[in-house]
Parts: sequence; C-alpha cells; structure tokens
Amino acid sequence: MNRSTADDPYELVSPLLALADDWLALSEGANIPLELAVHELRSRGEWRLSISRTSERIEGLSVVMPGAHWYLDALRPTIAEMLSNMAVIHGRRPATLTASQEVGGWLRGFLSETGGIRAERAVKLLRCDRAPVEREGRWAADADLTALREYEKGIDPDRLQYMDTSWEVLAAIRGLAVFTSGDLIVGSIRRYGPAPSYAAISDLFVLPDANRAEIAARLAGFVIGEILTRRKVVYVLVDESDVLSLASYRHLGFEDQGSFYRAYLE
Repeated sequence: MNRSTADDPYELVSPLLALADDWLALSEGANIPLELAVHELRSRGEWRLSISRTSERIEGLSVVMPGAHWYLDALRPTIAEMLSNMAVIHGRRPATLTASQEVGGWLRGFLSETGGIRAERAVKLLRCDRAPVEREGRWAADADLTALREYEKGIDPDRLQYMDTSWEVLAAIRGLAVFTSGDLIVGSIRRYGPAPSYAAISDLFVLPDANRAEIAARLAGFVIGEILTRRKVVYVLVDESDVLSLASYRHLGFEDQGSFYRAYLE
C-alpha cells in the first residue's frame, strides 16, 4: 500500500463513490435512504457497492451496509434483478432491502420465487428541520463500551438482529448517542449517513424497565439538535404500521416525505 492509500483507505474506490454521488445527485432527492447509505460508506468498513452502467449512463446502484442492510435503485427491472444477484455473498442474502416502491415491486416476484422474502413493509420517510425543545443525552465514547455490552443483553433478540451494534466503531465516529441512569445505559440512538446538508437517525431503543416514551423523546431530541447545529435536515425511516413511533416523531416536528419499500429477507 502506498503512502496516499494508507492515508485514505478508500482511495482505490473513490472513483466509484464519485460515480454514485453524481448519479444520485441527478435524482434530486428521490431516494434519500440510498443517498444516506452512500455517504455512510466513507466512515464505515464491511460494505459492498455495486454499480451497473453502460458507456452512456449508470443504470443501477446497490449498497450493502454493515448489518447486511441493503439499499438499491435501478432504471429497469432486469438491472434490479442483476444487482440483487450481486448482493448475495456465499449464498446469503442481506438481512433487509430498502428501495423505492417501484423497484420493490420489480423485485418482489423475483425474490419470492427463490424463497427470499420473510416479510414486507412500507416505511415512511420523515423529515425534520427544527430542533426539539426537550433534549437529553450524550455521545457514546470508548469508556462506555463495557456498559454498552451490558445494555445489549437487554435488547429483544428480534429487534437486536436488525440493529447496528458495532459499538466500538460507532463510538469512534460519534455515531451513537446514549441515555444513562447512573452508571447504566438505558437507551441509545444511531446517527448515520451524514451528507453535506442532512443526516439521519435510526435504531432508537430504550430498555423495557425504563420510562420508554419520555427517554426516547429526549434522546431523539438530543441527536436531532446536535445534527441541526451543522446540517439543515434530519431524516428517519419508520414502519407505516408502527403508529406509536410515527406519532412520536411527528410530535418531535417530523413531516412525511413519502414511502419506501422494505423487505426482510431469508
């Protein structure tokens, strides 16, 4: 590895990242979840980026993030199917797929034929540009790693399998905020994909024995406020069937920005 590559571990893939950025810019915000994933690549490891292109244009983009969360966009069904095959590694599909409703419709039959879909959901994209008044929490640090591992034991396994629990990495990149009670961590929320003018939040969780609604609102308020000191907008994706979470985020000032397709994969 030469000196410049050592300084920038993504130097060799920078041209691909630039292509992805340029193509997404043309969509004018039509696929915010995928844009956030592409921006997140620069601060994370263990991801896969696939681009389908001709000599004239890019026709599709696929990103598989840590935790096997997969984001996809394509101009044609055949391109979506090809990128779907490329997302399978050693016979294993990613854990989730998030795409536009149109692309999700293209892939539904293809994935179902191979027994790939365990569940399907519509998810709301919500947007906030005002910091909530009620805020409490702090960014996690290396000193919290032991407490985070203990906190992880209290997370329901069904929820845990879809959460990014790379605590050490998240603490290092200031991507995780926590709510504490004494020496214990009782809640957490992840910040991800910081783009030049926006970022997103995910994986909000509070232990069952804590005051869940109040802590969740205060912790989310803390991260939203922190993001808005440097960026204009915060996004969050919420399952349309999760009425309580939708109401909570709307109470915090989030507004609807459309729906996306999400599949939980086998």
